[in-house]
Amino acid sequence: MFFSKTKTALAVALSATLTLAGCGSDSDSPSTFSLAISDAPVDGLSNVTLCFNRVELNGEGGKTEFIVGEHAEMINANSECPDATNSVGINLLEYTGAEALTLINNIEIDAGKYNQMRFVLSEGSFAIKDAQYDEDGNEVAAEQRVPVVVPSNELKLDGFTVAQGGNVSFTLEFDLRKGMTNPVGQENYFVKPRGVRLVDNNLIGHLEGTVAEMDYSCTQMSPEDTSLPVGSVYIYNGADQTALGDNTATDVAEETQPLASAGVFFNENTNMYEYAIGFLLAGDYTVAFTCDTEDDPELDEELDFVEQQNVTIFENETTVADFSKN
Repeated sequence: MFFSKTKTALAVALSATLTLAGCGSDSDSPSTFSLAISDAPVDGLSNVTLCFNRVELNGEGGKTEFIVGEHAEMINANSECPDATNSVGINLLEYTGAEALTLINNIEIDAGKYNQMRFVLSEGSFAIKDAQYDEDGNEVAAEQRVPVVVPSNELKLDGFTVAQGGNVSFTLEFDLRKGMTNPVGQENYFVKPRGVRLVDNNLIGHLEGTVAEMDYSCTQMSPEDTSLPVGSVYIYNGADQTALGDNTATDVAEETQPLASAGVFFNENTNMYEYAIGFLLAGDYTVAFTCDTEDDPELDEELDFVEQQNVTIFENETTVADFSKN
C-alpha cells in the first residue's frame, strides 16, 4: 500500500535459484563468506528498520551459525532494537541504489556445498509512517511508529557452493515496493520473501538514469515535495519484453513480471529527474518508464508505460539508461 509521501527506501530482495561457485586459489587457504544488505524505494515511510541477529548456513556437514556480537567479522550490535540482545537494527532506507551495508566481511567457512542460507531476525523491527497533510498543508495524521513483521521471523535464501580457498560475497537486496505490504485493517507492515533477492557480488552491476524534463506529462515541473516520486521505472529479465506487468503480475508470464522497480525523484542539486536500481545480475533487460507511482503489491494493476528500452548490465559497472523522446 502506498501513502501520500515517499522516501527513497530500501534494498532487499529474495527469489532466484542460485548455485554459486567461489573462485579457487591455494588449496591451503581458508574459504571465506561475505554478506551485505541494500534497498530499493518504498512510499510513505521515513524509516524501515529490521532487527537482525544471525545468519545460518545449512551445509552438507551440518548447520553453521554466525551471531551478532560473537564474531569480529560481523557488524557490531547496536541499541536500535531494545527488545533484543545481540541484535543490530538496520534502517534499510539508508542503503539505496548501489549503496550497501556490510553485515559479514570475509568470515572463514568450510569449503563445500551449502543448501540454504537463513537471514534470522530478532524482536522489534519497525517502520515510521510519514505524517500526512491535506491540500492546505494542515496535518491530518501524525508521524507513527508501527511494527514490521517478517513471516517466521527469517528469510530463507538459496544455497551456494564454495571452493577450497575460494570466497563468496553476496548482497541481500530488498525491493519493498514489491514485497512490503500494509493490509487494510491491520497495524503491522509485512515484508514478504518475493521482495528480496540474493545476488552474487562477483556477477552484478547497477542501473541508473534520468527522465528528461518536459518530455513527459508527469515531469513538467519541479515537485513541491521532492520526496514524492513523479514516476516509476521497472526492469524485466530479457530484452524486447512486452505485456509488462506490475509488482504482482500474476496474470503474465514469468519473464514479464518485474524483477525490481524504483521511483523517479527530482534531485534539487542536479535539477534532474533521477532513478537508480542496484545489484542486478549481468545480462540483458527491458527497462520501462511510467508516470504511475502507486502499485499495491497485493493487487494486479494495469500500468501505463510511456516508453521502454533494452539495456545490458555488465559486471562491476553502472549502466546509464536515460528516458528522452528526443
